[in-house]
Amino acid sequence: MSTIGVVSSVDLGPWRLPQRAQTALIQSWAGQNGLIIDMIVSEFVVTRQYPQLVQAVTANSGAEAVNVIFATGYQLPIEPQARAELLTALSGCELIFALEGERFHLEPGQKDIPAALRDFLNGLDHIRTLPILNPEEARTLAPLPRGETNVTA
Repeated sequence: MSTIGVVSSVDLGPWRLPQRAQTALIQSWAGQNGLIIDMIVSEFVVTRQYPQLVQAVTANSGAEAVNVIFATGYQLPIEPQARAELLTALSGCELIFALEGERFHLEPGQKDIPAALRDFLNGLDHIRTLPILNPEEARTLAPLPRGETNVTA
């Protein structure tokens, strides 16, 4: 079994996560789940193709199993075509998203994205579209009085 961690740009979805924090997150998840990281691939720009990752997976294709641990699902390309191409290149791998605690197996030669993975990615895409308050706006919001909530039945 081979386990590859993927570290990329600090800009991940709605937040920023430095590369050292991504590495720590990946190694922590692996340790808690009995995996040993064989290699960390650094793709410092979220690209369409992830050439270093695809090369590492191809080099380890003779392994019994290849686990690919991303710090978060936001590391995958946004464009559907680029995402599908990357997932096709990773067929036969176990994809793990450490921050979200999700894992998905891609069958060898699989061309279609499994339904559970598609639902997970659609959820991430939805979160990308939500408006995010900038820090100045957030400071102007009044806190709720003690004991009150903004949850309605």
